[in-house]
Amino acid sequence: ENTFWIQHKLLSPFIGAALEYGAVNKVEPWVVTWDRWVYQDWASIWLGRLSKFGIKTPRNLPEAKQEAYWGHHSAALGGRALWPLAGFRVEAPNAKDMEWFEKYYPGWYVRYGAMYDAWKGMGFEDPASHFIPYQWVKDNNIRLYICRTCQLPTVMPDLASGASKTRILEYEGRLHALCSDHCERMFFMEPERYKNTLNFFEEFDGWDLADLVMKFGAVRTDGKTLTSQPHLRSERMWTLDDLRACKVTIEDPLRKFHRSPTAH
Repeated sequence: ENTFWIQHKLLSPFIGAALEYGAVNKVEPWVVTWDRWVYQDWASIWLGRLSKFGIKTPRNLPEAKQEAYWGHHSAALGGRALWPLAGFRVEAPNAKDMEWFEKYYPGWYVRYGAMYDAWKGMGFEDPASHFIPYQWVKDNNIRLYICRTCQLPTVMPDLASGASKTRILEYEGRLHALCSDHCERMFFMEPERYKNTLNFFEEFDGWDLADLVMKFGAVRTDGKTLTSQPHLRSERMWTLDDLRACKVTIEDPLRKFHRSPTAH
């Protein structure tokens, strides 16, 4: 059950994002594929055959099924916010993509499409704009906490419910963000396994985004052009100098978290 939950938290959103956002001609909605692969084939048929040996379907399967609906959209948007670290080139959804998403995921535009359009209006694909969506996220006080257990953003599966489900707890003098009841349960089952780990924002708190790209070696052989790009065009690609001019600093939201009665 624990293994299934951790694997779902990572694989469901990122495979879905690759299949839908990485395809020009989309075949079927990821939520339909997930239901067939995981809910029907694996949970119903395969585990069903093992039930005579006492194997049971994970209790968190229904919640995983719900998360598979929006999770990959949040993963794609989060990757867009920090695109210089993505390691590949990808374009934002165009009008055709947005129409497809809204058709198969009603309400998608309000949750995600409007944000893509807002960033596009700020010219984030153009290096001259000096705009990185991550800075917009910080300026709008959207805190990208990382779950201590699954090490994924707590805003997943979707920005609306993710924010409400996030819980900040203090354990042995240190603050921890957790994304769900299941991750909180696993944390307290083996606190020694998780309590001293560092997530991305804690490890690189205070780093300039350009320095982080350099650390990861995410530049081309010319030593200046970024490997990641927010578009597929060959002209005017982002360089380290462009990124440094943005003056974007990684911040750990837990460092800025103010203790309140809701922390437990």
